[in-house]
Amino acid sequence: MERKKFAFEQRIKNDIEETEITKLTKEEERKDVEEQAKLAQMKKQKSIEGIKAKTSRVNSEWKAKTEALINSIDADTDLKYNEIIAEARIIET
Repeated sequence: MERKKFAFEQRIKNDIEETEITKLTKEEERKDVEEQAKLAQMKKQKSIEGIKAKTSRVNSEWKAKTEALINSIDADTDLKYNEIIAEARIIET
């Protein structure tokens, strides 16, 4: 009888230890998953920031090219206008 009681108590003790070990293992697994998710999120955020930087650079380049083209067209237009005015004055005289 004493032996059965000891065996029963030992099984209860073993079950409690096993439950605690399982609980700790699950907590560690959850922490690992959280860390992996945070790492993946940081990588994606870094990628997004890189894309934003590239987009901003491309936008700036296109804006500069557009402004240069507009200035070139304006200069050509002014030149042509002045040529026409000069020819008109020559014709008038």
